[in-house]
Amino acid sequence: MKPIVILLGCVTLAACTTEEGKPSPSLNMANPAAVYCLHVSGKLSTSESDAGKKGYCTLADGEHIDEWDLYRREHKQN
Repeated sequence: MKPIVILLGCVTLAACTTEEGKPSPSLNMANPAAVYCLHVSGKLSTSESDAGKKGYCTLADGEHIDEWDLYRREHKQN
C-alpha cells in the first residue's frame, strides 16, 4: 500500500510543476516607421520622457515629425 501512496504523491507533484518554456525568438524586424523615415532621406532621433521613448524624423525640408505620424500620413488606408 505504501508504494502506491508514494507513487500517487509523486505523480500529483509532477502534474503540478510547470515546464520553463524557451523564450520566444525575436523577429529581428525593423521598425517600419523608422525605415520609412530613412527611405525618404530623413534623420532619426528619439526623445525620452516618463511615458517612454518616442521616435522622430527630421525631413530634408526641416519638418520634425513623429515617425509613426509620418508613416501613417504617407500610408493612408482606404
